[in-house]
Amino acid sequence: MERNNQITRILRVIHHLEVNPRGLTAKQIKEFLRDDGYEITVDTIYRDLKALQGAGIPITNEGENAGQWKLEPYAQISKSVSFSAKDLISLFIAQESITHLQGSPVYTDIKAFFGKLHTLLKIKDFDALNEYKGIFGFKFKASWHSGVSQEVLDTVHSACAEKQLLKVSYKSNYQDKPNEYKERILGPEKIYFADSSAYLIAVDQNDQTTKTYSLARIQSVEMLDQEYTPKELNLENYFKHSFGVLNTGEVQKVEISIREPLASYISERRWHDSQVLVRHADGIHLTMEVRLNDEFARWVLSLSPYFEIKKPQALSDRVLELMEINLKNMNLKKAA
Repeated sequence: MERNNQITRILRVIHHLEVNPRGLTAKQIKEFLRDDGYEITVDTIYRDLKALQGAGIPITNEGENAGQWKLEPYAQISKSVSFSAKDLISLFIAQESITHLQGSPVYTDIKAFFGKLHTLLKIKDFDALNEYKGIFGFKFKASWHSGVSQEVLDTVHSACAEKQLLKVSYKSNYQDKPNEYKERILGPEKIYFADSSAYLIAVDQNDQTTKTYSLARIQSVEMLDQEYTPKELNLENYFKHSFGVLNTGEVQKVEISIREPLASYISERRWHDSQVLVRHADGIHLTMEVRLNDEFARWVLSLSPYFEIKKPQALSDRVLELMEINLKNMNLKKAA
């Protein structure tokens, strides 16, 4: 609790300086904090103020009123670029929120960017900086998938930017040919980051259909000397009926009844923009309009044993098939 009290106290110091733009003395700050419920000494106030300065927060006590501590409106980088105290705190939070990208091709560049900002802002006291970041926690679905190479990402990015066709060797995801690589000529539209991995939205030149390709499953890639005219794809529309990143399968209305104790958990989250939840005595009735594919079927299966599929029959059939596959695999492992 002591550490948390220190963090919240420092934030209150910033607040009082912010609402008193003419400045406050250390004794005045102490009085305000006492009203907030913090019994501390003037020396502690001085340490807090110095720590804030070290963290890059634009607090000054110079000039004619050296005893007055003021929160300047901005931390100046140049004549046209400056940051408020809230901007700096937001920067610290943003830096903490990207740690799940460690190991990805883009993390090194992002980390270097934040390092340059620290240098420009003359941040000296990283202990104070860590105090701010310590207030917030972040939980992500998964860590970055390390299978995406920098070479693949760079080549795909260049093709998108220069509007050139790509030739890729892509790993099949078909059950009968799970490890087969097939050469494809693709017209790149967008690079899409989702669920700690990266994807290429592209038009297959063989059948002119727009598909989603996992960069982790690209064995090799080459940018061809052939121009490509993008379709100016709207990602919001493209993924409108997708439950995750897969954009395959027929769009159908899905109705699922979910019982407690899982019903409350499901009802507390937004799983899809089309979802409608209706409470009943035993749980909830969930309705969505989504594409039916294995990605969605596996999610429904994860609700076991607390769900009942009302419609469509095609979803019930596929979930049952996945159940049987899982059971078969479990029996094979037991037999081994």
